[in-house]
Amino acid sequence: MKLQNGATYRLENRADSRRSLNVYGNAPANLANVCLWNSDDNDICQQWVFKVVDGHRYFVCKGAPGLALDLFTGSSATANVSNFNAHVYAPTSTSYLIMESASDGNSGYCRIRLANNTAKYLTANQGSNGTGAGRDVNAAGNVYWYKGGLTDYSQDWKLVLIEEAPSQPEPGDTQKLRLPINGENCLSASRNPSWNGAYAIQYKQPHYGADLACAGNTILKGLGRGTVVGAGWNKTEGNYVSVLYNSCIPVNGGATKDIVVRYFHMNQISVNIGDDVTTSVVLGYSGNKGEWAFGAYHVHIEVDRDTANPNSTPSIPESRNDGGLCSGTDFTCENPFDWFYTYNGQSKTRYWESDETWVFPADMENHKA
Repeated sequence: MKLQNGATYRLENRADSRRSLNVYGNAPANLANVCLWNSDDNDICQQWVFKVVDGHRYFVCKGAPGLALDLFTGSSATANVSNFNAHVYAPTSTSYLIMESASDGNSGYCRIRLANNTAKYLTANQGSNGTGAGRDVNAAGNVYWYKGGLTDYSQDWKLVLIEEAPSQPEPGDTQKLRLPINGENCLSASRNPSWNGAYAIQYKQPHYGADLACAGNTILKGLGRGTVVGAGWNKTEGNYVSVLYNSCIPVNGGATKDIVVRYFHMNQISVNIGDDVTTSVVLGYSGNKGEWAFGAYHVHIEVDRDTANPNSTPSIPESRNDGGLCSGTDFTCENPFDWFYTYNGQSKTRYWESDETWVFPADMENHKA
């Protein structure tokens, strides 16, 4: 079965055609149980976006794009829960899937198998709605991962298309993103996603993205043509803005990509979600807001190619999800200096040494968008 990358589906169980794959509750929540529920195309807890990232296939919740259909591997006092139950969690190797033909070859249905476990298929207990607490493989209405070969159709799923994948930008509509700060500036604490670096040792986690040191209330303008897809306050990162930029040309001249750029620790935000962005639009002003700014004036910049989850960042733990930002993984994040060009009238006079330089000679050159 061929699925559209980025399209939204409802997953209807063949053994119980009145019910579909559902995240328990009124809204998708981290670690929530996945179960069967009465089918409803308009229920956000039954809307699953099919994603293909770096060859990995998985489903994320339409209502919480940072959460994917996943295998629970934690400890549990209840039998047949750990390494069996289906729940939602940030996309990891236990979220990656392989789609196979239905048990009887019926082209209208498919089976869904864990990519890292050849024996476990998405399986449902038909006949009733599930609950938040009923996570055992024997619980009524529960959905879990179980060995293949069942003949009651409980492992067969119909993928009902709810929404087509978003349209892609025109191939010729490309752009080069300029360096975020206009004028003389210093770059420090560059991206180093290693647990062995000085930053990780001091702050107990790697540094994702790059810090641009600058005076407080430095004007932050758009880097190109884009759309604001996130803006708000997070206790860890302070005021933040996330902007989606389409068809961006990397500094090395490789293939264009749609990317999200996140700006943290801002003193003030000047845009709202949905606003169009150009290089003349003021996004806000730099600052030292948020607990993890540690009092220093700078802008933390992240580049992420997972445009379906624009506000999912590896820079915060799950305990600090708030204000629209949620914890994510690093496997879709990019080195910011692979994407930022200098432009006429802009200069960089000094690079502070960091755990890993991540600055390329081509980035020092002047370019025109």
